[in-house]
Amino acid sequence: MLKDRVQITESGFKVFHENETRELFYGFFTLKDDPDEDAEMQPTSYWDPVNTFVIPIEKKQCFVEVAEKENGRIVERYRFYFSKNKSKYELSITTKANHKYGKGAHIITIEWVNTTGEQINGKRIYLTNEAKEKFYFLTDVIYPIKPEAKKQMDQYVYIVPEGEDASMYYVEADEFVKDRYAIIG
Repeated sequence: MLKDRVQITESGFKVFHENETRELFYGFFTLKDDPDEDAEMQPTSYWDPVNTFVIPIEKKQCFVEVAEKENGRIVERYRFYFSKNKSKYELSITTKANHKYGKGAHIITIEWVNTTGEQINGKRIYLTNEAKEKFYFLTDVIYPIKPEAKKQMDQYVYIVPEGEDASMYYVEADEFVKDRYAIIG
């Protein structure tokens, strides 16, 4: 697996070669990007013992996609979060009943605790239930309501279907949001 052949270093990453017919590519993506779309890729080289080639990353933190292509088609990919800063920012996610918006209404509050808010694709934070079904509560981007305000937060309302227990639903974040933020709340 490609994931097993990627080694992250303090200054970047290296990829060990396994298949002579494959070519290596990498690119960067953000939390704002659609998780179902590929990053824009550029070709690169595998690590070898003579050149000890490491793919450098200049940014302090970023998301990286590595892909191997064979005959112009992606055959394997691996995505990871790279950070030179080992401490995480905090993202508070809370849910409370709020009947002001109707029977069974709940409000989700997302707050960037110790950092400025950044845009997060709506597919990366979602409602789920015990059956692990995903319910996206918005279609575009999660971002602070007032980016210039001291309190960086966004809010969404959802209605629990009549006859269902509200405790069956909870907010979940995908792995890359959890890599970048410590989720509290």
